[in-house]
Amino acid sequence: MKPMILKHAMYFGLLFGLMFSLNFYFSTIEAVIPNVLSWVLVLLMPYVAYRLAVDCRERVCDGVISYGTALWYGIQLFFYAALVAAVFKLIYFNYISPDFLSLQIDQSLKLMEQMQLPLGAAEVAEVKKVLTPINMSLNYIWLDVLAGLMVSLFTAALVKRDAPMSN
Repeated sequence: MKPMILKHAMYFGLLFGLMFSLNFYFSTIEAVIPNVLSWVLVLLMPYVAYRLAVDCRERVCDGVISYGTALWYGIQLFFYAALVAAVFKLIYFNYISPDFLSLQIDQSLKLMEQMQLPLGAAEVAEVKKVLTPINMSLNYIWLDVLAGLMVSLFTAALVKRDAPMSN
């Protein structure tokens, strides 16, 4: 049964990752409608994760799933989605909008100046070192998995279903 749970998480993690990628893309566009769509996707993600966990419980686990298994399923689901989204972000940073990160660096440096933080050559070099396409993509993986852990802590409690007692 466990390998089937993994396959379910991998398959729907791929689809969920497309949702993550679309959300990221919408968040990079500076217009009202894409930003609203981005927030709608953010608000939909916990519900979609819940529905996918219910689907796993019903189709793969024969209607019975423990809290721990549901939690682990949710973490796996978000992990595979984060991997797909990281690949999209890497492509985005390198090919779709190669100047995106340099603009982020400029904005970060301006913010540091406004906060009257010391800005020497070492600080500027450190910001540029951190904001590379690979570092940003890897950081997004951990952020997405952390968000998945938080969502899964709650959805697992809702999805959990014990086996019926037999007489």
